[in-house]
Amino acid sequence: MRLITNTDFDFKRSLIVYSNQFSNYLNTDIQGELILLEEDSIRMLVILKRKLFFKLGYCIHPPLKNGEKLTELEESNFYKSLQNFLSVNKMLDFIYPPIHLENFYHIPNNSKGNKIGIIRLILKNKTSEEIFNSFKPIYRNLIKKAQKEGVVVKFGMECFDDFYKLYKDKLVLEKAPFDSYTQIYKLAMSLSDSGRSICAVAYLNNIPDAAIVNINDDLNAYYLWAGTSNNSHAGSLRLLHWEIIQKYIELGIENYRMGAARDGDMLNEKHARLLKFKLGFGSQIDDGYNFTFISNKFKYSLFNLLLKIKSIIR
Repeated sequence: MRLITNTDFDFKRSLIVYSNQFSNYLNTDIQGELILLEEDSIRMLVILKRKLFFKLGYCIHPPLKNGEKLTELEESNFYKSLQNFLSVNKMLDFIYPPIHLENFYHIPNNSKGNKIGIIRLILKNKTSEEIFNSFKPIYRNLIKKAQKEGVVVKFGMECFDDFYKLYKDKLVLEKAPFDSYTQIYKLAMSLSDSGRSICAVAYLNNIPDAAIVNINDDLNAYYLWAGTSNNSHAGSLRLLHWEIIQKYIELGIENYRMGAARDGDMLNEKHARLLKFKLGFGSQIDDGYNFTFISNKFKYSLFNLLLKIKSIIR
């Protein structure tokens, strides 16, 4: 295994998860150094953040082999090799898991993880009619009702301000963290000319009612940010997804990845509601795991202890 610190990695343009734009978006809050861990044809991008005497890693995406997901055996062997490499190199003490774009087959030894699925709507080799018919009947009815009652969907970055207000207001109401205007706008705008991002807003009586910003590459689209008004039309967000899905079908995109399917203690009321909503589009759950990869047990335990002390003091 080798470690590369040159940020010009020359990845295929089709891999949006390994693009400079997406890496820069994730690094906005971390402010670390982008590094590449490589073993034969397997590559994993990580943001390295030095904090005091700790070396924290933030995994951008699970490792890929020539742009494809690893097999279970390849994944297991890669992390065994990584453990051996870091025991000598000591470049990273531990690596946090990526955001919920993809999951892993297993939890490596000495790692802290949990079961988590990825919600995926398969678009490959399916017609618009087949996709629409896979929606729950109530979804189809609500979409038709929204259209009949004058909900209009508009696409383009000129709708971004309307999107962001709905997105921010929704998360503030839920007391949930949210990305800044600049953080999302910079990523979406940098990808818009190449058709790698979508900003869409549903309007009812010319008033923003539901909004989504997604990114995509040649094969996968990712549902990342969304918001609705306080009393949005029951069909607005569903219609918005349907209009976006039709565009993805036209582009030949194979999968619409809609985020995480949590399980057990991680599945609270909000996440259960979101899961039910997303599965209503005929999507499936790809089972798997997420984990923090631990190279230095002592530093990992010490870092978490310091975080607890800091939270108590505050």
